[in-house]
Amino acid sequence: VADYLTQFCVFELIVLFPIDFGVCRRKIKGHEFREGVFQYIFPGAVVGVAGGLWVGHEMFSGNVEWLSFFGKNGLYERTRLQPLAAPGYKYFRYIICFQSFYKNSHRIGLDWIEFICANNKDEMIFMCFHDSFQVIQISDSHLLPHEDDLLKGVTTWQTFRAVLERITHEHPRPDLIVATGDLVHDGPLAAYRRFRAHLDRLNIPVRVLPGNHDDPALLAEVFHVDTERDMASTADYIDFGHINQGNWLMVFLNTVIPETQHGTLDSRELTRLDALLSAQPDRHALLFMHHHPIPRKNESPNFPGLRGAKSFFSVVDRHPSVRGIVWGHIHNRFEENRRKVLLFGAPSTCFQFNTVSMKQLSPTDGPPAYRRLTLAPDGTIESDVVQVSI
Repeated sequence: VADYLTQFCVFELIVLFPIDFGVCRRKIKGHEFREGVFQYIFPGAVVGVAGGLWVGHEMFSGNVEWLSFFGKNGLYERTRLQPLAAPGYKYFRYIICFQSFYKNSHRIGLDWIEFICANNKDEMIFMCFHDSFQVIQISDSHLLPHEDDLLKGVTTWQTFRAVLERITHEHPRPDLIVATGDLVHDGPLAAYRRFRAHLDRLNIPVRVLPGNHDDPALLAEVFHVDTERDMASTADYIDFGHINQGNWLMVFLNTVIPETQHGTLDSRELTRLDALLSAQPDRHALLFMHHHPIPRKNESPNFPGLRGAKSFFSVVDRHPSVRGIVWGHIHNRFEENRRKVLLFGAPSTCFQFNTVSMKQLSPTDGPPAYRRLTLAPDGTIESDVVQVSI
């Protein structure tokens, strides 16, 4: 693709979008117009032809594709698009050339290359499109030392494998799996190695976080997470990292205090989070952790969430780039909105807890499940929960 495009322009990176992303449709005098506000998706994007004009909106009228511009001189102009897709294909595909405002790499859908290499050298148009990013969240697997061991009447290895099988069939190529804690239930190193071996077979990038039933040091060892010795104590500080992906920043926060049920974010984690959000204000941020940062209705004192949540939300509230917070621990689905920040709690891959009376902490007959999240370039998050039959 790069060799082909360099015949026409100099570029720093290429991004692909489905053409109907962010587009609203309306009819005027029998003609369908599709208007997309791409300049709000990528404010620094410029069109690779016609003197570097700002992207305006794309229209479809009759059987003709048009890309409309507002030029630097303020005049309205338009340029006819030559489709780069095979005839009869549902969507047209185009490519955009970015200048230096966006230096971070973006993923190219290799299965789209056949739509790019059309011979239209006279009118090569670069439009602002990009893929969404799909994340699968698994949580609270509570895997035991032996694969036939039971926890509250459930063979947790069996339900875990069933969830992975469903992911493989339903989402053969998600971009990332995030495991948000209580992955092994007070188990040995061998259980963590077996857990990783199952995930490695999927050939999908994985990020992990510890829960209150995990040993963070063993988890970090198996997944090669860097640790830093805290000279003031006997504990290690484990940074579970972050990911920059397209327009998104994903931060993985360690809430675990060894040998305690409740969670907290110590000063180092809060400082790290604040620094990451401050350094990348133009990226939409999604935060992952194990413990729930808001209290549950009828919450059991034996099932505590995040202590010091006020300090955490003081950091979040300073950064309007935060779009969502995702956690595990509660063994059930949860969705809420706090000051335009979406909050997602995850079900367990083994058993769910009663959501009516958390004080009972009795497993329900709810099936194992996982959450999927789709992150759009404009900061939109779509999410649902997938239940798995055993």
